[in-house]
Amino acid sequence: MLLLLAAVRKLFADTNRVMQGSWQVGRSVPRLQGKTLGLVAHGKISRAIHQCALGSGLNVLMYGPHILPCAIRRAGARPVDLDELLRE
Repeated sequence: MLLLLAAVRKLFADTNRVMQGSWQVGRSVPRLQGKTLGLVAHGKISRAIHQCALGSGLNVLMYGPHILPCAIRRAGARPVDLDELLRE
């Protein structure tokens, strides 16, 4: 989850800008809230990421060929097929 946040906020590029002395004061920082995260399956790792994503205000899509859609909905995600997950 931390890597996702770093990627969305372009943390690594900003770190380089700070080191070069070209930091832009007042630049807006992208937020995760309202963005969409797609998860494949619902194992231990994806369940942990899913909980963090819900806490961060992300919309969660989930594909799991062996998971009932009602179980995905109960977990707070939207069940989708793999093609839709990759499109989003």
